[in-house]
Amino acid sequence: MRIAILGAGAMGSLMGAHLSQAHDVTLIARNKQVKSIKERGLRVVGLEGMICWPEVVENLEEIDTPDMIILMVKAFDTMGVLPIVDSVKKKDTIVVSLQNGIDNHFLIAKKIQRAVSGLTSWGATLISPGEVRFAGRGDVVFGSIAGEIEDAEKVAQAFRIAEIECRVSSIIGPEIWMKAIVNACINPITALVRRENGCLRDSGLLQIARSACNEAVEVSQRAGVELPWDDPFGRVMEVVDMTSGNRSSMLQDIERGRRTEIDEINGSIVRKGEDMGVPTPVNRTLWELVRYSANGPVLLDR
Repeated sequence: MRIAILGAGAMGSLMGAHLSQAHDVTLIARNKQVKSIKERGLRVVGLEGMICWPEVVENLEEIDTPDMIILMVKAFDTMGVLPIVDSVKKKDTIVVSLQNGIDNHFLIAKKIQRAVSGLTSWGATLISPGEVRFAGRGDVVFGSIAGEIEDAEKVAQAFRIAEIECRVSSIIGPEIWMKAIVNACINPITALVRRENGCLRDSGLLQIARSACNEAVEVSQRAGVELPWDDPFGRVMEVVDMTSGNRSSMLQDIERGRRTEIDEINGSIVRKGEDMGVPTPVNRTLWELVRYSANGPVLLDR
């Protein structure tokens, strides 16, 4: 299968490396990433080690129409890339979102006919251009916002052929909400304290994460979402343990001076809470602190 991965950061590179073991994969990446992979291959270290040589270009328009396009760009870039995706894909191209966030999944489902939503709790850290650390293995789940899972089954089969364990869910909407809640608990705290995910086992940080989770769960319940876990915070800590050595994507963004997805994660929960009259003081505080940290202390630290 011809697969294009749009957004070859840490997770896009890790998934691309694994998928390239069984498929014709092209990564769409930034200039430094393109140059490094062309010269030295895509290197994976950590839980598994490999060097692979997928095709890599800077623009989606440079490649032949793929059978599958996997979106792994930041959630805030979704609107910007959809017109490009729409111009490149053919009628039977499946477009998969493996992004963070909530609203972008529903937006893609409205804009793209053959859209599949996905989520993963794998841990990946970009060490340098062309080199990624596989820092934790977790769930990979696919489904359809529209409820039709035929294309999700095809995507899952492509991943299984590449020996990536995954499952198909008939309730992907609630699964996406649960992933957002996990992110809302882990990402901002690890970004603020500059430590790996396992730091949430510290009693003080644990209580902050639990409070953020409780608020987000109340927002989801008010929105009529039935989460797929009876113990949502237990699920948060399960992911923490599976990826304890990983540096969250939000932490990596702050360390590199890049925009974070805090608006699309905790910010989204706060805004939805406001709309439904649910107070979310912990999520609001985390939202504001990360926004400040990304624009203030990181620059002062340099």
